[in-house]
Amino acid sequence: DPDIKFFKIGQEGVIDEFLLMACDGLWDVMDGDDAVRIAKNLLFDKKLSAKDGAARLAELAQHLGSSDNITVVLIRFYWEEEESKD
Repeated sequence: DPDIKFFKIGQEGVIDEFLLMACDGLWDVMDGDDAVRIAKNLLFDKKLSAKDGAARLAELAQHLGSSDNITVVLIRFYWEEEESKD
């Protein structure tokens, strides 16, 4: 079953936001928590683009022995913070 979460983009307290979608080729060899941790590391620590981060996750799935088709889509959300109206 897919993990589904709803949140508002730019919601207070939510800083690093991205969407990770993948097929069984990734999920057969990696659980959701690990995939999110790795995606965060690739996007925010290593500063990779979403495209390069998705490619790295797919390569990792292959390296971990996935025998299924591997598709990974990683989308990073950007927004401008509103200025406070004091």
